[in-house]
Amino acid sequence: MTATPDLGGLLVIGDLMLDIVATPDPHFSTEPDATGYLHGSVVVTPGGSGLSIARSAVEEGWAPVFLLHGSGGRPGPLRAAAERAFAELADFRITSIASVCPDIEHGIAVIGYHGQGRRIMFGSPGANAVPYTDEAIEQARAALPAVDAVIVSGYTLFRDTTADGTLRIMAAANRRQIPVVLDVVPHSIAHTVSADRFAEILGLVDVVSSELNTLLTLWGEKPWPQCGSEVAHDTVERLLKLVDGVIVYPEFRHYDVRSRDGVLAEGWLDLPDRSADTRGLADRFLTATVRDHFIRHS
Repeated sequence: MTATPDLGGLLVIGDLMLDIVATPDPHFSTEPDATGYLHGSVVVTPGGSGLSIARSAVEEGWAPVFLLHGSGGRPGPLRAAAERAFAELADFRITSIASVCPDIEHGIAVIGYHGQGRRIMFGSPGANAVPYTDEAIEQARAALPAVDAVIVSGYTLFRDTTADGTLRIMAAANRRQIPVVLDVVPHSIAHTVSADRFAEILGLVDVVSSELNTLLTLWGEKPWPQCGSEVAHDTVERLLKLVDGVIVYPEFRHYDVRSRDGVLAEGWLDLPDRSADTRGLADRFLTATVRDHFIRHS
């Protein structure tokens, strides 16, 4: 996709971590005893939901791009991880708005990929538990005049320490009539928030982006495709009573972009052969879709 010529800025609220990514060989293995763990690859790279969305936004032509995130500041080996993550932000021309806690380690995630797009992940939350300071919240608010949208990684909304600060920024964006997009993660959201609380939060949201099964689980339905197309359709329609737009993608393959006026786009995502290459795919799709369908140009 090509960038919209008059596209403006984006504020992302999400996590900044250091990821250790392991990919076995053969990469298509689905059975543990068929996976050559000693012949794969291990990559250490800055990551986290916020960085992934912000980096995708830069690649899709958004400018400027801001990222509100937490950071651990405890001296030691993991401090170097934090510094590398900050360097990644600068390299991608992402403006960092950080809440730094000197008493905790920076966050690290270990992600192992295997066949059919599956992965297993272990996280050391670290920096992600840092509450957003009043100073960081004010910096995020000050960035709002320069942006055309706010994208919120759901991790920040469904974590006690960061939820209040995130909601305050969402409310400020609402007052300025800047679209707020909620990317619904984690996929286990049903374990951390009730359907009623989720609906209440959506009062500050314009567009919801989610894997379909995440929404179905939240509302007590069977996963796709066992639930049937009628239930899946009703789930989207239920959301559209609460927000202006919905972006859903069952199992990251078929996507459906809707507003209250009808279907805006639908189709199939092109999945790479290697599971690890799906990394960031949903975030690239999200930033491009918001750019193409949900930006209000003057």
